[in-house]
Amino acid sequence: MDKKEELLASAHAVFAKKGYKETNISDITKSIHIATGSFYKYYASKEDIFLEVYKRENIRVRQAVMEQVDWQMPIEIVVESLFSVTSKHLFGNKIMAEWSNPKISKVLHEYYFSEQGKRDNQFHHFLTAVLDKK
Repeated sequence: MDKKEELLASAHAVFAKKGYKETNISDITKSIHIATGSFYKYYASKEDIFLEVYKRENIRVRQAVMEQVDWQMPIEIVVESLFSVTSKHLFGNKIMAEWSNPKISKVLHEYYFSEQGKRDNQFHHFLTAVLDKK
């Protein structure tokens, strides 16, 4: 695993435990034994690495939702199941909870509403395809 991937793995673990606000760069670098200054070879800021962590966590959660909902059921059951499964994966998830945190939500919203964010959002594309079939 290269240093950038190690940083991401460490950041994921720390953000998942402490949340965005309570995490600092040294928390992330400590567990992989690199100097805090070395972080900046890979990321410009805590916001930058958090965005990468959030995108990966979002993909993981949405993939689980896509796999656990029976999309062939009637729409009312699909919607009920969608809320239930999504809630199960979001409850207690400190990374995903940051969507509403004013300290970082602007960065997240800007990405997900950008053209790149829309193109990268596999869950949106999946839902559109499923709902078009209904």
